[in-house]
Amino acid sequence: GSSVCRKSDRNHAIVSAAMPSPKNTELLGNRYLISKSQVLGEGSTGTVYKGLDEESKRNVAVKVFSGTSEADREGFMQSLKVSAQIKSHASHASSMSEGRRASLNNNLILEELKANLHTDAAIGLDNLVQFLDVERCFVQVLDFSRNDEKKPGVDETSGVYFIVLEMGGESLEEELDKRTAERDDAGPMTPQEIKELLWSLLCITWGLHVCGFVHMDIKPLNIVKYESKGAKICWKLIDLEGSRESHAELLNGAEASYTPVYMPPELAYLISQPDKATKITLSRLMDIWSVGMCATQAVFLTPILEPWFLQWGEETGNDGKFMKWLGDFTTEPIISGDIQEHLKSIDPEFCNLLQGMLQKDPKDRFCAARCIMHPYFADLRESLTKSLMKDKEKLEEEQDSFGDSDEEVQEKPKVTPASNARRQSWRRVSVSEWLPTMFPAKTEAG
Repeated sequence: GSSVCRKSDRNHAIVSAAMPSPKNTELLGNRYLISKSQVLGEGSTGTVYKGLDEESKRNVAVKVFSGTSEADREGFMQSLKVSAQIKSHASHASSMSEGRRASLNNNLILEELKANLHTDAAIGLDNLVQFLDVERCFVQVLDFSRNDEKKPGVDETSGVYFIVLEMGGESLEEELDKRTAERDDAGPMTPQEIKELLWSLLCITWGLHVCGFVHMDIKPLNIVKYESKGAKICWKLIDLEGSRESHAELLNGAEASYTPVYMPPELAYLISQPDKATKITLSRLMDIWSVGMCATQAVFLTPILEPWFLQWGEETGNDGKFMKWLGDFTTEPIISGDIQEHLKSIDPEFCNLLQGMLQKDPKDRFCAARCIMHPYFADLRESLTKSLMKDKEKLEEEQDSFGDSDEEVQEKPKVTPASNARRQSWRRVSVSEWLPTMFPAKTEAG
């Protein structure tokens, strides 16, 4: 069959295609066979193709950068830098603990949990915060192009920059588009599905913030489904090369990756008022705005700011009017009028949370800690802490069953790698294991 391409005014093209012919393939790094006819996504910096790792015989996603310019090199190196820092945080639990306290005020989360849950189960979250495996919040970099010195660089055989990523499934945008098209069957998300989705998005965003970065371009297209243990589905952030260190200074909008209908107002202000705003300091609060926009899209099945963006763009021929309006902190709140009433009808606490996340003035916007601790998520937090405590109790029972007498000690089973992993598992919990699962796992055929 022929390729099918769906264009979106707010995002890049998404392309699906038939099986490749040999003429459409290329071998990168003498290992990764990519199909030029199977495009998983396209962006300003490059194209992501479906590929095959000829050594492991597994499908992979391969991002091939657009060229070999300085901008391409910077994007390539930034992707590797972010990935390396995430792995570093995941590998050093003790240093991660200190990094979290500095970057997200996790002590506040723990104090409020212990005060609000009124249960010893809150202690279990202490273990989660200290030993959470943030690495699995993000698409994993498996390999990358190397130059003739075997260092990261332009591939010596193909002459391109490329990065090999784990293969994911549908993006959140595709999931929401599917629900829009099948409104009579699948319909909009249920209130519980929306809650679980927003919790997941906040947690994976938290994971990136823990590592000291701001994503800058969170949107449904950059949130992708991946299979986790037990065929569960988890969401991960992709497109990390646009991420920047938090508290870095941004001198102009051209330095940032953004999508207008998801971008934070402070970035729009920088772009629309260059004479007044000479620079902005990158903040984690910028990502919170974008996550809030994704949550409203899950409710209304379209970006809520898109009508204004499209209408004003048609009237003026550019984005200037939209950017100026978005960057004006004195205009009417985003969550107001009919939008506010509809969100209240779903859940008043949900409406209150989104009002806090979508404050135009970042000084009034909720931080990640306040979002995670919001009453809206009380049931999910309590369920999580109870689950963690059960796991801990099972571990303690297993250890107690060994006994203390000399005779019993001699009969203790040997500590194998598998049993030791089970004993330690409660201390390193993957985000994907405790985030609520929004959709049941499906086979490729399904």
